[in-house]
Amino acid sequence: MLLSLWLSSAAVAAPTHLRAIALPPESLAALEDPRPVALYWDAPWPEPAAPVRVELRKGESWRELTDQATPGWVSPPLPIGSQLRILDALGPSEVIPVQWGLDAASLSAMAWPGQLPGLEAADIAPIGQQGAWVALLDGGLVRADKAHLEVQTWGVAQGLPSAQVNAVAVEGERVWVGSSAGLAVIESGAVQRVWDDALSDPWVQVLAAHPEGGAWVGSYKGLDHLALNAQVTPLLGPRSVFSLSVGRDERQWVGYAGLHGLPQGEPIEGVSPDINVWDIDTHDPGQILLATDTQGILRLREGVLSPYWMPESGAVYALERIGPLLYAAVEGAGVVALEGPTPVAVWGIPQGLPAPSAYEVIEGPKGKLWIGSAGGLSLFWPRNGALVSWPTSPAPAGRAVLSVLGWEEGALLATPDGLAAIGELPRRYRDALALPGPIVSVLEQTQGKSLWVVGPRNAWRVRRNKLERFPLPTQATHAAVHGGLLWVGSADGLYRHDGGLERFVPTDFDQPVQDLAVGPGGRLWVASGARVMSVDLSGASRDYLEAGRALGFAVDAGGLWVRTPVGLQRLDPLSGKAHPVPAFQDLELLSVACGGPPAERSCIALDAELRLRRIPDGERILGTPELWTLGSIEGLQVDPQGRIWVLGERGAALVPDPR
Repeated sequence: MLLSLWLSSAAVAAPTHLRAIALPPESLAALEDPRPVALYWDAPWPEPAAPVRVELRKGESWRELTDQATPGWVSPPLPIGSQLRILDALGPSEVIPVQWGLDAASLSAMAWPGQLPGLEAADIAPIGQQGAWVALLDGGLVRADKAHLEVQTWGVAQGLPSAQVNAVAVEGERVWVGSSAGLAVIESGAVQRVWDDALSDPWVQVLAAHPEGGAWVGSYKGLDHLALNAQVTPLLGPRSVFSLSVGRDERQWVGYAGLHGLPQGEPIEGVSPDINVWDIDTHDPGQILLATDTQGILRLREGVLSPYWMPESGAVYALERIGPLLYAAVEGAGVVALEGPTPVAVWGIPQGLPAPSAYEVIEGPKGKLWIGSAGGLSLFWPRNGALVSWPTSPAPAGRAVLSVLGWEEGALLATPDGLAAIGELPRRYRDALALPGPIVSVLEQTQGKSLWVVGPRNAWRVRRNKLERFPLPTQATHAAVHGGLLWVGSADGLYRHDGGLERFVPTDFDQPVQDLAVGPGGRLWVASGARVMSVDLSGASRDYLEAGRALGFAVDAGGLWVRTPVGLQRLDPLSGKAHPVPAFQDLELLSVACGGPPAERSCIALDAELRLRRIPDGERILGTPELWTLGSIEGLQVDPQGRIWVLGERGAALVPDPR
């Protein structure tokens, strides 16, 4: 969760929404080095922000860093664990914790600058001939440069309240940004203010500039008007707002419980409140075309609603007209051009669109269309059918990360689409990037001389720029290197690679494998259903019955930390005794992991509230990014450098361990 500080409502003039974000490092090796920290808070918008004093905690005292800070101020490099506060006319603020970790979008932007850090382009605000502002559902906000196919990234580190951006609108030099955690306004190159609790709901879905200044803000629970004096006035509620549109006659419309007109919010006769209207077209006098998510395009004429055009999916999310043609952004079909109710052309994956579903289509430079899809951003020339898509990061936010192999300067990320390298990949492993996904695990063998890349049905060995494929006799779910051999776990047991036969052979262990790790005593440890077992190099196993129901485990030099439904246990590999760990009693854990340099090896747990905790004392690790954006958690890893990786269905987050 974003590390924001909510100050007392009694001090109404005090700065609110204070947050401090360490800027991404230049490389993974510099993650734990001192880094500049960007500081944000709410300025008295729309007035210029008054400078404040910023102080750094030094033991029990405070040292001034500047007395001229405004929102977006960046400090000199500060060490991990630094604490800040600001002072204004009302006195000092509370201590502001610093976010040191990188969320999936920040990690992608750091590793692949200039490319889209997220997959799903949900909303687009063109800016003349220069380019467009683009809202990414999983990668923050970007400003796309039309001339050079590059992007400038805005995320949590640049002051946004969340990396999930649902909507964007431009009003002169002012940019309105609707996120899953509130509305932000960007002016003078920085986020100046955030609105959340003042809105009908902080989950902002659509935005539009208000004719008298300020913005219309459509959220999950209603429509608000944000005036230029920063006051919020509710207009419609409590249902979801799906669209804000301007008609041919400059009249404004809102897709809310059917269709309503603005500024009064009156319902439009003939449109059922059960219909979700995502966009409208008012090109033809006397009728309105409505884009809906269940009935395709409907026509409203004289208060009567009738079918106009229906795609196979039933969902149309945006409409744009150029000349006689109406262009529709369609789920599962890309962009469809209609002449009247008749489709005359389709642009989907066969025509170069990066994904089958389009969410936005809007005219930018005259005669050209911006397209936002589930695969990113594209610019389309309807006249000649040319389509150009912006490059997307190899491992963008929104794509699952299942395993990580980290080294000092970089890392390999295993994803459903293959491998992605952060930093300079050793020459002997570069061919691995050509391997197809999905990838279950990536591991080094024999002191880094070879690499194993494990998929569900095949394992590849990469050494000396040579790729060797070995079919698997089972569908792999886990893998580990032990005794110089690759071991693969599956739902029907454990298999190992026989270096002499150069193939995988079954072991005596024929139970479902739920976790797999190399541990003390020179043995391989396996979690299987209600049991923990160890396996020697021959495949013979020992059962540890006292461990109880094992959901997973982490291994250090002294034994095993076993994750159970009721907390954490410490398992002695010699005696077989299991002891509950008091700090984790009755605490639901999602994952546990051990790793780091041999002399500083640490063990970490992730609880159900998405908090990282040290094992065994349960101390929280502060400075983590908002982990909920990762979706379902796939795992937790601590690499040999001590960096903590949280892996999820929508990306990976990276956290330095301030040991």
